[in-house]
Amino acid sequence: MQFIYKIITSKKFIRVLVLLNIFTAFISFYLADKSVFMDSKSYWAMAESIGYGKFSAWYQLPTYYPDTLRTMGYPVFVFFCRQLFDNELFVKIIQLAFYFYSLFLALKILAKLTNNVFAKPIFLALTAISIQIPYYAGYISSDSINIFFVTLYLYYLLCKPQNTVYALVLGLIGAAIFQIRPAFLLFPFALTFLYLFRKQQRYYFVVHLLVFVLSLISFSVWNYQNHGVFKPTPLEGGGGVAHLSYWSMVLPQGYTEQHYWQNTTGYDLTQPSFASDEEREKNVEKFNQEWFTIKKDISKYLTSKDSIDLATMQATNPAIFLVYNSQYTQAREKLLWKYTLQHIKENPTRYLMSRVYIFCRLYFTGINVQEWQTCNTVAGYVKMLYPFLVTFIFIFLGLLVSLSYFLYKKISLFSPFGNLLFISFYYSACHVAFTIQSRYTVPIHLAILILLAYIATELFSKYIGNSQKS
Repeated sequence: MQFIYKIITSKKFIRVLVLLNIFTAFISFYLADKSVFMDSKSYWAMAESIGYGKFSAWYQLPTYYPDTLRTMGYPVFVFFCRQLFDNELFVKIIQLAFYFYSLFLALKILAKLTNNVFAKPIFLALTAISIQIPYYAGYISSDSINIFFVTLYLYYLLCKPQNTVYALVLGLIGAAIFQIRPAFLLFPFALTFLYLFRKQQRYYFVVHLLVFVLSLISFSVWNYQNHGVFKPTPLEGGGGVAHLSYWSMVLPQGYTEQHYWQNTTGYDLTQPSFASDEEREKNVEKFNQEWFTIKKDISKYLTSKDSIDLATMQATNPAIFLVYNSQYTQAREKLLWKYTLQHIKENPTRYLMSRVYIFCRLYFTGINVQEWQTCNTVAGYVKMLYPFLVTFIFIFLGLLVSLSYFLYKKISLFSPFGNLLFISFYYSACHVAFTIQSRYTVPIHLAILILLAYIATELFSKYIGNSQKS
């Protein structure tokens, strides 16, 4: 055991793990860079529009259609990168650099939990095989930069003194995260509410929350000026994704809807059946009929000019989502929420069961049934199994192990361990009503690996200690 101890804690072994992280990150980055991400054109065009004093992927049209789906955080980041080098690869390289800095910050957070020499190599070994985290650096996508800011937020939360200056900084970092991904909206409120019960820390978290709330005003004002609605989140998205989330559980696998974003229901090997094959086929007609009703009800908000512009959008760049006028978008959003809530009331048990599945499924990558059945090479099976096994074992099961350890050891929710666990569960909870996208929880994968590394360190140290005694 002394021999194993020396190897694991040696500087040479740490260097090997660092190099392994660099190697696997570059491989993952390369694979993403060579694939197509459907949102990339939209983000790129939005970044371009900022240079013209607008915010829309369709800024070049004679009629200005302000964006209704996204916040400005990531397009602003891309815009500034493009001022240095107007090249997609350059933006991706910057994102990869931010990922490596995220690893550095994560190691600092881990050191806050424990100074045990085993912690660092265990964590580096876990991140080296977790290629799904650096993968998003190879996309023009908000996910990679979000990983950095969430890790930075946790670093300031757990590793910095709780004074007024750092409360201000923490609030600003939270504001950046929200502008990149609005799903973060409720976390500062939830965290502050939690610490209202801790008198000595109350002031710090209230100040952080006030800064965060004040930061919401800017986009709310932009929404009011461009859409006539004072709200901190985009005009649309929630109703559409919630509506599709309900229907995706009861439509045929591989079905592509033609009414909104052309999303396709997956062939997921891990997904249980929430409807019979016969019911799924019948639901296609119901789904389409519902959409025809929605579009008929809101057609009055479309002008002849809108119709011409929409035809231009469809003809010139189908890879970018269509943008409608404000009234049409708001009316559609309300009806999508209305029908979604109606379906939930009609089938509460099935909906609840599907939400339990989605809550779990958000933490791991699925397996495509069709690809699995037609695969005939070892490399093909590895390509499908590797991301599933890594995320299922080290992220999903890692989170369950962390929760079990938290309860067994009676660890305080106010501890660094408790805070990391809190945000890890939040990221699935805030997405559970919407469509399955496992990438939505990627920003907290490092947090889960920190928890897992800490637990493994404690258990391994105890095992080594007992072995040495015997």
